Amino acid sequence: MNIEIEAKFQVSDFRLLRGMLAQHQALPEGEHLETNTYFDTPDHALRDADKGVRLRVTRDLSGVAPAQAIMTFKGPRRPSAFKSRQEIEFTVGDAANAAALLEALGLAPVLTFQKRRQSWLLHGCKVELDELPLLGCFTEIEGSDETAIANVAALLCLSGQPSITNSYIALLLEHLSRLGSDERTILFPSA
Repeated sequence: MNIEIEAKFQVSDFRLLRGMLAQHQALPEGEHLETNTYFDTPDHALRDADKGVRLRVTRDLSGVAPAQAIMTFKGPRRPSAFKSRQEIEFTVGDAANAAALLEALGLAPVLTFQKRRQSWLLHGCKVELDELPLLGCFTEIEGSDETAIANVAALLCLSGQPSITNSYIALLLEHLSRLGSDERTILFPSA
């Protein structure tokens, strides 16, 4: 069983982080535009069980690699200092057919949102610089264990900041609720 362990921090911008990543000789792994669609049952059974099903289409912003569709299941969060949960992830050949399959199984799209993601590798951890419409900038550090993640967070001067355990979908839905908005497609302007 694959367990995802990550720490997420909200940041004002990425300038300082990019400088620290370069200083610590982090390896850049590309920049992507992701379009994420989360699915659930009409009675929100997945959300209520702290689970999620996502279909992600990711486009390489360098234009080198073709778009890729990835299906992900996320299990309930486990007790941890950081966000830790079961994750099952695989690529699919056709995003439209994958969405049609989910809908045929009784799941419906709950929220679609875009995210710009720049990926780095540092000391065995994946460091993601994420920008989302409405929410701003975040850094995620994903690794094999909490110690590795904490060490990378310290190198990037993030260890003094609170780690966010809510998912992006939860943060967006909470933000939309505060705004009194029923919008369920959140995209970058002109994207």
